[in-house]
Amino acid sequence: PPRPVTMAAPAWSSLAQELSCRDSEDPCDNFSELETDTPRRSVEPAPFNSKAFSAWLLLAGVFVVAAWLLITSPSSGKLKVNSAVTAPQRGLLPAPYTCDHKPMDNALRSIVESDKVVLFYLDGCPYCEAAEKALADHSIAFKRVPIATYKPALIACTGRSSAPSVWVHGTYVGGCDDGSQPWQGVLPMLANGKLQQILKASETCENC
Repeated sequence: PPRPVTMAAPAWSSLAQELSCRDSEDPCDNFSELETDTPRRSVEPAPFNSKAFSAWLLLAGVFVVAAWLLITSPSSGKLKVNSAVTAPQRGLLPAPYTCDHKPMDNALRSIVESDKVVLFYLDGCPYCEAAEKALADHSIAFKRVPIATYKPALIACTGRSSAPSVWVHGTYVGGCDDGSQPWQGVLPMLANGKLQQILKASETCENC
């Protein structure tokens, strides 16, 4: 009897592959390569560099310390206060009864030390009246002395001939609104409290 004819399986497989490649847009030349199990190359992370990390931390620390020193430094843009402006604080005042670091004239000293606050005035002087009113408004008692007799000694002592000439505890504090130093002047000193600081422990200024 005749034997049945069978087609080998590989022939059917090759035929199916050929037909599939004809109908596809992609070529099948590398079909066998796509089916391979070639291992892919993995990307490993860079190893941790402890030395570089330590150097970075050190640099950051130096920067922080430098910034802190710059901010806290007295010269880091902060406004410097002129010592002359704060001179009315008792410890920084010029020595009492002195004239440009020289002894005061005896006659002038005698009248200046006759009271805690002495005001040399000139009749009809509006600045004298303004200074007197300001002192009175702050309940500060003072002694009025005509300036004419003492003008030469006052000019030699303070370099100023104008009235009023006001003295507190033997220290020249200027005229009505200014003086020979930036911090002087009765009106500004009353406004900023400097004159009151000089008198805070004095009976002359009980209510100021």
